[in-house]
Amino acid sequence: KGANLKKVYKEIERAPQTREGRIEVADRNRRPLLKGIAEPLKLGELHEDVFLLSQHWKNHFGQLIAQTSGAITVGQLRKWIDSEGAMGLPVQVQNVIILMFANQTNRTLYQHGTPVHTDASYTKLEDGLELRTWQGPSEDDWNRSIQYSNLIFLGKPPSSLCNANNVSKLSVDIKAVCEAHLAACQKLVSS
Repeated sequence: KGANLKKVYKEIERAPQTREGRIEVADRNRRPLLKGIAEPLKLGELHEDVFLLSQHWKNHFGQLIAQTSGAITVGQLRKWIDSEGAMGLPVQVQNVIILMFANQTNRTLYQHGTPVHTDASYTKLEDGLELRTWQGPSEDDWNRSIQYSNLIFLGKPPSSLCNANNVSKLSVDIKAVCEAHLAACQKLVSS
């Protein structure tokens, strides 16, 4: 069951990265998994070969957040998942719902005031992590960034959608390219 959840998550995590929340599911073997896992969890609907991200959790959590003051944590969202009626979902399934909500609403996970990028996944999501609304660059700045990153660093353009996930991914990708060439650059400077 964990392997199927992983397959479903890998497919549907692409949906918030599109403007419409719509992705094509080319792999026919994944379609029954999406139908059997994502739909009952109210994460989206599969129509033939297209998955459409649901607004259910975005609306549900949004209403509860509007009634709350203070930080919103993963632990709070876990409680709110069951506020519709005890769903009794395993932690990993709750994590998928929470991560999809964070991606869909452009929120970033923080721990002790620092953004968390590598330690959070659907298999590991600590209750104390805080979800904060992301403040990013303007569309013009983002478009310039992806143009330059494509020319200088990556050779392939990242997604044109400016959101927390895409900016974070671009940052990680550029850092990896820089680290891969650091030794050669240092050697060049020292000679």
